[in-house]
Amino acid sequence: MNSTRIRRAHKWVAAVALLAGTVLTTPQASATEDGGGVIAWGENKDGQTTVPEAAKSGVVSVAAGGNHVLALKTDGSVIAWGKNDNGQATVPPEARSGVVAIAASYSKSLALKADGSVIEWGLFWPDVPEAAKSGVVAIATGSNHDLAIKSDGSLVTWSLYGDPVPPEATTDVRGIDADFHQLVLKADGSVVSWSHKDEYGETTVPEQAKSGVTAVSAGSWRSVALKSNGSVISWGKQLRPLPPEVSGGVTAISAGGLHDLALKADGSVVAWGYNFSGESVVPELAKSGITAISAGDYFSVALRRGPLPAQSRSAVASTPGDGVTAQMSADRQALDKERARR
Repeated sequence: MNSTRIRRAHKWVAAVALLAGTVLTTPQASATEDGGGVIAWGENKDGQTTVPEAAKSGVVSVAAGGNHVLALKTDGSVIAWGKNDNGQATVPPEARSGVVAIAASYSKSLALKADGSVIEWGLFWPDVPEAAKSGVVAIATGSNHDLAIKSDGSLVTWSLYGDPVPPEATTDVRGIDADFHQLVLKADGSVVSWSHKDEYGETTVPEQAKSGVTAVSAGSWRSVALKSNGSVISWGKQLRPLPPEVSGGVTAISAGGLHDLALKADGSVVAWGYNFSGESVVPELAKSGITAISAGDYFSVALRRGPLPAQSRSAVASTPGDGVTAQMSADRQALDKERARR
């Protein structure tokens, strides 16, 4: 669902082209040292789109979980808000300084420290393995598994199910992401995917994703990839057709619960998929100046360059969703049931 890359001393470190879930050449954060402000829209039943004052300026990275949000500040501290039933929005002391990357899933949060170690909080399964306590350059977390890239391009995983990792996914890794399944982007631009259960073909990588891919993102029962020509492809459970706006000029992608986001080179956001609570209706503030995106289950988050305009520092008003069809309702019930089971 969500992954991120390192930021260190106000610079983006490009060692081993470290990347997870974003395009290689575009950082998932503000390019300015002062950071930016977070905006959010869509469902707000757990306060996930009510952005706290501390996240309205000085933020360099954002990560949306199922119903909570993480934000990384310029001083290396993490702030969190939204659903907290498993402590996923209660930031531990060790994540209040020295953090360089963040990732969030349904009921879990991850942070990468400047020393290359990973810490986790919320609902978690096996503890962080020894291999992920040093030398890590990128992190990702899904509904039942976590992934990390080491500085040598090797992959570290730990999960509830202990899914066997394909041999080809263990080396030369440049990107990672996860939801119910796992995605790896290789140095040669090919994608590898696996899961303990392939339900809609989300782990069956199509020919278009076997070369020329620069970013990957895992949504519920589907995979999204960004090609080197700026176009988006998707496979698995298709909620809506890809909009024409993502046929080119895209620099970052984020797959959520039942909707997806893309960031264009002009700083605008494109959204598609189901629209229960306005999560797929892009607000005016997200139509320019955006530097990062992250999709939660039924809400969307974006990072806007610089502090938010004074007149816009309150939460983005939610937009009514589409009429909920029987299929949408069934898919939401299935997703909520699956999330609760894990």
